[in-house]
Amino acid sequence: MTAKTTREYMTKMKQRYARAKRRSERSALIDEAITMTGFSRKYVIRLLCGSRLYKKHRGRAPTYPKEARDCLVKIWFALGQMCSRYLHSIIEKAIADYQEAPPNVYFSPEVVRELL
Repeated sequence: MTAKTTREYMTKMKQRYARAKRRSERSALIDEAITMTGFSRKYVIRLLCGSRLYKKHRGRAPTYPKEARDCLVKIWFALGQMCSRYLHSIIEKAIADYQEAPPNVYFSPEVVRELL
């Protein structure tokens, strides 16, 4: 399930959970939500009871600026998507080779400094 689908599903389940009268009905709804989403039981209960909202987690901030990231991706694809350890060892030569290649792509000195 995608995050959007999960959020929509959990809002529908929250409405069904609120209308449930008996404990056995609520327990069955919790079990259904667990099998559909893969969340833990406590987390599903918190989502259904309203004490917690389903939200996207922030994650780590980008390490490089957008221009440097775009250049790095171009070089990475040109080199066959090698692992970071190998890429790190040849990045300096790869930047020079990529700038001299037929498309003649120019990277600004700031971007080259960021990548090195």
